[in-house]
Amino acid sequence: TVEAGKFQQYFDNAPLMNVPGRTHPVEIFYTPEPERDYLEAAIRTVIQIHMCEEIAGDILLFLTGQEEIEVVCKRIKREIDNLGPDVGDIKCIPLYSTLPPNLQQRIFEDPPPNKSNGAIGRKVVASTNIVETSLTID
Repeated sequence: TVEAGKFQQYFDNAPLMNVPGRTHPVEIFYTPEPERDYLEAAIRTVIQIHMCEEIAGDILLFLTGQEEIEVVCKRIKREIDNLGPDVGDIKCIPLYSTLPPNLQQRIFEDPPPNKSNGAIGRKVVASTNIVETSLTID
């Protein structure tokens, strides 16, 4: 959030445009106590949300860097695959600043389809704080 008036004055009273945006419901999950292995806790939390949440919706997971993101995406995929064919599919998409732009665009892909048994397909975006202030993902 910026103070629009200050910017407008700085730029010689340039016209101000107001572009309304949409808001989406967000649920934030915190651990009650610090975790010894926060990557394991993050994977466990994603799997738990995926398995227990009955409403369609995707998951945004913040991690510290590229290596963690790549490892966590592989682990999430493996964990879901090990749960069997009746579990909804997950598409884990990495996002970090050094990822090529064409791969960054994958975050806009649709989640996997729901299964015929009603299991929900979800998209998980595992990202650094690159998305914190500048992105809306439908």
